[in-house]
Amino acid sequence: MYDIHSVSDTTELMSSMGIQKAKQSPDKLFIKSMLAGVFISFSGRFLIIVGDGSAPLAQNLGPGIQKMVQAAVFPIGLVLIMNTGAEFFTGNTMVFTISTLHKKQDGLILLFHG
Repeated sequence: MYDIHSVSDTTELMSSMGIQKAKQSPDKLFIKSMLAGVFISFSGRFLIIVGDGSAPLAQNLGPGIQKMVQAAVFPIGLVLIMNTGAEFFTGNTMVFTISTLHKKQDGLILLFHG
């Protein structure tokens, strides 16, 4: 039913993922990272716009409604990231670091990718 892995199995899988990501071109990884940042920024800005726009709701129904509306809006950025295949830079860095620590690739791949 569920695919549960131990910690060592998970790090091995991430290490293998790092090798696969290292084969991608640097410009593709850069564009994916930039898109993820844009989508999260868009989502954060939308949260602020909706939060300010729901101030009358907060006055009439209480501040909890305003927070609930903001919480419903923010995941839009995460959905955009998942649907477009964008990737966070921090996640790529983590995967590259784990595969380097497992000695499955050279540490210089982090600096001189490609």
